[in-house]
Amino acid sequence: MHIVRNRSEGSLCLHQTKYANELLDPYGFENIKPISTPLALKVRYEDDFDVTQSPSSSTPTPSVLALVRPLLGKFRYLVSCTRTDLCFSINYLSRFMHNPTLSHWHLLKRCIRYLQFTKYHGIFFQRSDVVHPPLQLLGWSDSDWGGGMSSRKSTSGCVFTLAGGAISWFSKKQTTVALSSTEAEFVALALTTKEGLWIQALLQELLPEKCFPLKIFYDNQSCIQLASNLKHSEKTKHLDLKYHFIRELVEHKKLQLSYTSTHLMWADMLTKPLGTEKFLQCCKHVGMSDSSRINNSPC
Repeated sequence: MHIVRNRSEGSLCLHQTKYANELLDPYGFENIKPISTPLALKVRYEDDFDVTQSPSSSTPTPSVLALVRPLLGKFRYLVSCTRTDLCFSINYLSRFMHNPTLSHWHLLKRCIRYLQFTKYHGIFFQRSDVVHPPLQLLGWSDSDWGGGMSSRKSTSGCVFTLAGGAISWFSKKQTTVALSSTEAEFVALALTTKEGLWIQALLQELLPEKCFPLKIFYDNQSCIQLASNLKHSEKTKHLDLKYHFIRELVEHKKLQLSYTSTHLMWADMLTKPLGTEKFLQCCKHVGMSDSSRINNSPC
């Protein structure tokens, strides 16, 4: 991982361009045609295989196994460090690592093309112009209700930012089938809140003199009402007790839930494929940018 600092502009960037080149070059991918998004918006994604492919294309071959598994492992390292933008696509493909098919190989090749297009990208953090500004931990939580075409399970997505850049993110398939979009969002919110509490505790240990209020943005009004309302509800009484700790945090003012428009939900790219315009907006607002623009700046 490379750290690029521009003291005059007050910016810092984390990127893995060298590692991306090392991933692309041995396989002859350095000249592959680039593309602007890691997954196509128009393709429907099954839990088992890509339904746009014929059944014969789903037969695994030794060559596919030899390519897909090592590449997915390398991509997962990128995702865990600096590539929030690849999180959903790589986590989706990782579900099939034990038995990848040609269909999955075609999807992975698109991710490779995207990496070639964005190999200089990293996460930017920007200094505030305010003297001694409060460090604000901001989170975005979202879900794709019933996104799994065969299992109908939803996907939870979350990203936390600090100083304008992403510091934690995930994309996870939910373990149970949600009966409504509100339920799917509530499950995602529980996972996001647990992640936020851990980050909050870590920051307060590193900087005990600072205060890090936990604020999470959501685009589902019903979910916020569910988290804020302690009254019994017939529609949500079946929800597992483990998700209701959110209500306690809200009641004790340890968690602030804020509504945001779907158009401003930056965790959207962690739950499903997006069109180019929305995907680039999400990347921009979690600090993803081209690291080469400050490589030659004074540090």
